[in-house]
Amino acid sequence: MVVDQTNKAHYNQKGVGIMNLLAAGIAASGIGFVGIGLGYFFGKFVEGVARNPGAVKEMNRFYFLCFALTETIAIYVLAVALILLFAFKSA
Repeated sequence: MVVDQTNKAHYNQKGVGIMNLLAAGIAASGIGFVGIGLGYFFGKFVEGVARNPGAVKEMNRFYFLCFALTETIAIYVLAVALILLFAFKSA
């Protein structure tokens, strides 16, 4: 009995293609950039509060808005990575 190994080489045991794994990994690397941006953002917020403690109320509005928008990018990156991983079948 001869088993065709050419088609089987592109898939691991769960049927997820190697190219799907690569694409999802590249897409998920965007989460690291979101983490870098959040760290920079929090650092600047703390620096601004230290320089002008009286402006904390005004800065908090923008702080929470920018934090939510930045976290939204991370959620979109995660969604794209999961779509690339499970929704598309590589040839």
